[in-house]
Amino acid sequence: TTLFRSIPNIANYFLPSLEKLAIYNLGEPKVEGIAEYWFGYKTDKVKSISPRAQGYLLYLFTPLFAAITLYLIGSLVLFLKNVRNIEITWQLKTIISLLSIFLIANFFFCIVATIIVYRYQIFPLILSLSLCLILSMYTSSINSQKLKTAN
Repeated sequence: TTLFRSIPNIANYFLPSLEKLAIYNLGEPKVEGIAEYWFGYKTDKVKSISPRAQGYLLYLFTPLFAAITLYLIGSLVLFLKNVRNIEITWQLKTIISLLSIFLIANFFFCIVATIIVYRYQIFPLILSLSLCLILSMYTSSINSQKLKTAN
């Protein structure tokens, strides 16, 4: 099946390739005329300190994406396990549900139907980080309640 053939793509999802973002202007010393006009360059020649510097900097975000995604999964499991014991508004439940549905759909779409590169994962990264922050607020309260009842 398609899903079975997509299993190797799961690793690519957690550690997406930088692809075009690894080298400034794809290593080219010139830009297209439209880019020259858009950015107000005086000529079509472009320079950088190092064409590979942005790749070195952005490479840090690849393992960060994996860490945030794994943390999100753990937080979501803990949240769902204890959702009955948490006071939460219906609006926040809706936000958590919609973000979770989107991120799960994005995961399956990425591993089954599209190439996985970092530039396509920036928006899901922002949403994942937002959901992590929301869930962290509740999972930390769950942990503090467990500590109080244990003492």
